[in-house]
Amino acid sequence: MWPGTNIADGTRFLKVRFNKQVQKYRVINIYAPNNENQRRRFFVSLEKWLCNDVIIVGDFNVALTKTDVSANNTYKNDHSRTKLIDIMNDYNFIDIWRVFNPGVRGFSRRQFYIYFKHLMAPLLHK
Repeated sequence: MWPGTNIADGTRFLKVRFNKQVQKYRVINIYAPNNENQRRRFFVSLEKWLCNDVIIVGDFNVALTKTDVSANNTYKNDHSRTKLIDIMNDYNFIDIWRVFNPGVRGFSRRQFYIYFKHLMAPLLHK
């Protein structure tokens, strides 16, 4: 294992810490379970790794909005989505793909990239 990395939850989580000048960052790559209840528990367990300067990437296995669902699927009540949205609100995360692609129908293979807003501020205000 490389220094600064940690794999947990049965290979569904990879955490990498790095420094850029004096600023410390954490990148977390996840592969959330397909099962709704397991996914919700996974999101709950993820909270202990969140900090001020974190970037989360990976396969969240949940559609955040109706726009993220294909025409052949139904946007259903999903408690794991509710938990992920709560985390995003509590930690001031954004779905950067959605920021740059508002209203675009995207589903299936799209991966979420969730960042702290202040990390993306220079990009968002250009």
